[in-house]
Amino acid sequence: MRQKEREYLESWRTEVWIAAWLVRNGIRLTLEPAVGLKRPELVTETTPATWWEIKTPLNPKPVSDDAAVLADVQRRIREIPEPFVLLVRSADLRLQAVPAAVRGIKAQVRAFAQSGGEPPTTIACDGLIVEITARTKNRLSGFLGGLIGCGYLFGNPYRTSAGTQNVPLVGS
Repeated sequence: MRQKEREYLESWRTEVWIAAWLVRNGIRLTLEPAVGLKRPELVTETTPATWWEIKTPLNPKPVSDDAAVLADVQRRIREIPEPFVLLVRSADLRLQAVPAAVRGIKAQVRAFAQSGGEPPTTIACDGLIVEITARTKNRLSGFLGGLIGCGYLFGNPYRTSAGTQNVPLVGS
């Protein structure tokens, strides 16, 4: 109940609904009991006692939806009035925070242009990091020149620092 973000509150609401349904059907229970080091959502006072860990589609994702964040950033910074080419270097923020972060970035780009600054430079606002890479050529306005890629880079655990394989592949 100490969470303040919407997806956590929605998930908690579902957990409480199930507990309330059990109580309305005559089952006594304890909310969030300590069971060793873990805390299940509830334990019923039945024979035998049952511990409940409730999972719902509303449970928050452990990793924010990077693709949606980048798409929203791209849509909001597609074109700017200042004559610069921008590159998004990092977008470590939630989708709900994109509008405010983009407003902050645009304000910094405007201030940079008014101060007569010359690229390259990097600006940041609320987890959004943008590089002003160059001035536009043959245009009075600027644009977003690129986005960081999202994805994961997996290394090879069998590779030595010299880059040679030290464990043979299966079947070779």
